Amino acid sequence: MLRQPIVCVLGHVDHGKCVAPDTVIQLGDGRLLQAKELYEAYAEKGAKMQIDDGTVVELEEGPEVFSFDGKKIVRKRVSHVWKRNSPKNMTRVGLASGDTLTVTPEHPFYAASAEAPHGWKQAGTLKEGDFVLVAGKLELQEAPISRLKEEIAKKLMVAESFVVFVDKEKGAEFFRKISDANLDSMRKRE
Repeated sequence: MLRQPIVCVLGHVDHGKCVAPDTVIQLGDGRLLQAKELYEAYAEKGAKMQIDDGTVVELEEGPEVFSFDGKKIVRKRVSHVWKRNSPKNMTRVGLASGDTLTVTPEHPFYAASAEAPHGWKQAGTLKEGDFVLVAGKLELQEAPISRLKEEIAKKLMVAESFVVFVDKEKGAEFFRKISDANLDSMRKRE
């Protein structure tokens, strides 16, 4: 299975774990959400607090995400989601895979370099050649196939172009559903 390396650090407010809104976060159930989608999904599911540069929501039942406990990758519940105004200077971290992440300069990464042993480093202190550690394999909970189909259909409905190979019978039903959903969407916009 091919997957994009995902680096995700969530924690309490003021801990410097801010990422750009389009940062992809993998949930414990296998879903992939952008940070802004995660915030929007949970913004009304907890106690909201205004802070100097945004809003923090304390969650009682946040989603599970993958976290590093110092020894291994574990599942942890998200305790807070927040939306903050972006600082003037963000740091772009490029990985050997070609993926990039845009984060605040104080965002922590678990990294290693030739000069220093592994440990937490702020994004603003990373240098070219440092190794940012990412999970090689994540044990996902299996999601019901119906939910996976629904997620794929949602993404295809907003895609500008795509190619799908299916058999004739299943393909006709699939394309009818996509066409109906697209027509409904266009009617709502009018």
